[in-house]
Amino acid sequence: MKGLLYKSWLNVKPVVLYYIIFVVVFFLVSLLNRDPLYFAAICVMIGVAVPLASMTSDDKDGWEEFAVAAGVSRTRFVLGRYLFALLSELPGWVLSAVLVLLCEDRLAALATVLFYCGAGLLTAALLLPLVFRFGVEKSRVLLVLVMVFVFAAALTVGILTFGEDAIVTGLPLFALPGAMLAFGVASVAVSLPVGVHIFKNKDL
Repeated sequence: MKGLLYKSWLNVKPVVLYYIIFVVVFFLVSLLNRDPLYFAAICVMIGVAVPLASMTSDDKDGWEEFAVAAGVSRTRFVLGRYLFALLSELPGWVLSAVLVLLCEDRLAALATVLFYCGAGLLTAALLLPLVFRFGVEKSRVLLVLVMVFVFAAALTVGILTFGEDAIVTGLPLFALPGAMLAFGVASVAVSLPVGVHIFKNKDL
């Protein structure tokens, strides 16, 4: 598993600086505003863009065929993909937690972050089976549509619920974030065996 994760890291290492700059800029914006909303929303996109960049590189190199031919089980290969996707989201979650500690209303900030953590998990759960089924290139249009839809929906709901001009009121503070986080975790739990099934039946 370490080898699979290391290979994924090598794929994105040449461009990781661009992602870091992007994250730092939005982190500073949220820090100045004392509001994790926009940073947490951007992390949904970054958390998926990184593993997709790695898989794009692997597609070009024929890494899937080589890994399976070299003796890596298909189940283990898929687990490596999901684990790298989750690890790609981890830095955003950690930095979001830092922002929560620096906010005046920490409970509201925590609710915001939990909501977008769930959105990030949901996005990864939707995208990974598509990649296993069609490959990055063939499913690129679907990937973009899913990313744009989930990102736009999560950002809109977040602004309407947690923004300064929120219009969705009356709900318990953690009702929507808790539901979104639970849905995100459940979606990954469902997506993983689906991804394994697709990859096991894929002709390489």
